[in-house]
Amino acid sequence: MTGLVNAGTLQHWAGAVLATQGVGTTNAALTARLLVRTSLRGIDTHGIARLPGYVDRLASGEMNAQARPRTEEIAPGWLRCDGGGLGQVVATHAVEEALVRARQQPLVACHIRATGHLPPSCRRWVSARAAHFPCEVQPRLRACWRNWRGVTPTSARKRRLK
Repeated sequence: MTGLVNAGTLQHWAGAVLATQGVGTTNAALTARLLVRTSLRGIDTHGIARLPGYVDRLASGEMNAQARPRTEEIAPGWLRCDGGGLGQVVATHAVEEALVRARQQPLVACHIRATGHLPPSCRRWVSARAAHFPCEVQPRLRACWRNWRGVTPTSARKRRLK
């Protein structure tokens, strides 16, 4: 059976599914919103279709449902964010921390590591608010403020520079 599902209904359902795996209400809603938004942009492979994989990883303990991202300043203007949980949650935390520090200095960089998958809509959200976010978990990407262009996977960027 196929049919159309209202995006709001799908988002609510996806959040409830994540909550059954122990993800907090706020984090489940954030993740569900970004997954649905990615699907609405036509990138189904990185949108709501990822939900079963998230559920499997949460159920197996491979991904921590209650992860609390930690950020430390390792040098002036250079942050490192350790995640351990859903990529959407980790990226949001990293951006918020970087924005706080950006009020005090002209350039802030944040290295995100040990995080789950970052869907394209999450990467675009990060790039619209962050100076530079190299991610250690694939796909490697760099989000730059430069001209507000969004995220470019490193391999594509290297090809473009040649």
